[in-house]
Amino acid sequence: MMLSAIAVDLSHVHLARRALVRAASQAADDGAGAISEESLRNNGVARIDPARASQIIRYELAVADLPGKITDGPHIEFTPDGQHINVTVDLEVAPIFGKAVRGADGTDRIHVSVSSRVLATS
Repeated sequence: MMLSAIAVDLSHVHLARRALVRAASQAADDGAGAISEESLRNNGVARIDPARASQIIRYELAVADLPGKITDGPHIEFTPDGQHINVTVDLEVAPIFGKAVRGADGTDRIHVSVSSRVLATS
């Protein structure tokens, strides 16, 4: 019975990690789509607008249906050329059965780092 509880909790953490990766990747991709109109108009170069991208990423992660609480982040970094974006975020996941298993206290912390980039068009 205890092994079943451990298996369920480990599966729960694994699925929570997948959900966080999916949400962070989607947010980063959408953030990378926030192209600076000024840069495009003046230089003909598609660059990420950091302010708009940050707003999009923070909103999408705030409303994402995640199986835990975001405890750190999102931390958003842009490369100097404005072509790439990196997002890191931590999620805290409570065990389903872990509290009933002797010696298993606390929560699991999941750390995810994803990146996205502007796609060049021809």
